[in-house]
Amino acid sequence: MVAESASRDGYVVLNADDDQVYGMREGLAAEIILFSMKAGNPRIKDHVVKDGTAVICEHDQLVILSGGVKTVLGPVADIPVTFGGKAVFNIANVLAAAAAAYARGIAPSHIFQYLLSFIPSFETLPGRMNLFNFGDFTVVVDYAHNTHGLQAVNSFLKSFPASLRVGVVAGIGDRREQDTVSLGSESAKIFDEIVIRQDADLRGRKAEEINEMLCRGIKKVDPGKKITVIPDENEAVRTVIESAAKGMVAVVFADNVHAVVEQIRQLMPRYGSIVLSHNFPERPNNAAA
Repeated sequence: MVAESASRDGYVVLNADDDQVYGMREGLAAEIILFSMKAGNPRIKDHVVKDGTAVICEHDQLVILSGGVKTVLGPVADIPVTFGGKAVFNIANVLAAAAAAYARGIAPSHIFQYLLSFIPSFETLPGRMNLFNFGDFTVVVDYAHNTHGLQAVNSFLKSFPASLRVGVVAGIGDRREQDTVSLGSESAKIFDEIVIRQDADLRGRKAEEINEMLCRGIKKVDPGKKITVIPDENEAVRTVIESAAKGMVAVVFADNVHAVVEQIRQLMPRYGSIVLSHNFPERPNNAAA
């Protein structure tokens, strides 16, 4: 509906790597700009040949193709929100944002400078890959709450050195049973230990029912996975931090992001750290790759 509401003198930015999103282009009144993580995407080539505009990632560079001209903006790894190019899902977000900015008439050189100036943190992106460096371990806060979101976060975590990966997760009551079971299964693939908490609003299901579905999904992947149930979100976060092992990376998939971050900030001084970090921690001596 959003795409269809765009007028003839407007623009719609579509992901050419997604079949369903790409299929939305049919019948739209507005001009279409495509973006793609795949420089050789034939959909991009076809679009550009027809005098369309596209934004792509080519040889790790952010590139705009428009009017028969290729404009290389700069390395995607230099853009802070990509975390050195390791947060692949944010590279895709950068492509979409650059396309929208270009549609608004912002010069490519300015687009890249703006992207370079945007530093990911709780203040700028609350609940989106907020990293807190405690020195010996790291806590990540993210709002991902479905299987796809966990998979995206996992693609980033794979490049993150850690001796232990701990996930604080919750099911959502108004999701299908298979969705919650799948969330549990995906959690088991990513984390060495899992803490199950509850949202403040269970959305129509009992906590026991949601937890049973999560545990069922976890045990399908790893019957011996360590699972701890701590219903209160802040208590779950505090427990994970206070029992942290050296080299641990804990990911809190938060409900009340502001309360969770406040809890983390209150605990950080105990560990001699008060700095919110968006950088990778050094590899601990005892950490496994």
